[in-house]
Amino acid sequence: MKTITSYYQSPIGPIEIICSEEIIKSIRSVKRIKKSDNNQLSKLLCKSLDDYFEGEITSLGKIPLSKYDFSQGTKFQQKVWRELFKIKSGIKTYGEIAKLIKSPKSSRAVGGAVGKNPFLLFLPCHRVLGSNKKITGFSSGIDKKKILLRHEGLEFIS
Repeated sequence: MKTITSYYQSPIGPIEIICSEEIIKSIRSVKRIKKSDNNQLSKLLCKSLDDYFEGEITSLGKIPLSKYDFSQGTKFQQKVWRELFKIKSGIKTYGEIAKLIKSPKSSRAVGGAVGKNPFLLFLPCHRVLGSNKKITGFSSGIDKKKILLRHEGLEFIS
């Protein structure tokens, strides 16, 4: 299965997409755009990002979970990432996710798994906040997390 690397220029900076025709390997924030290839799946991902940034917030949730390559994560991380996929709108806390995956005392471990999410925006880790809607870390930076939350009209505490 040949993988390609595509780039998307977003309001929060360049996003790198690595995928084959069948499966998404990663979607992450990068510092700059390089030479880009495209295939049908990367075009669909870029179209979903266009729609998202134009205000169709749920557009990112339309890519089926079966398209994501979770093999790079531990079983625990995969459980957390599957739970992230279910957040179609609104926010969750690390503690809520820990309860949902039936590991109620693992809020910190959930935070670690959320931080390793290889599918920026599509598994909406930016919608996970600390207790009392307090904004916490984000792999692309807190400022970008705030931009995304404001874009979605979500409330948080800085």
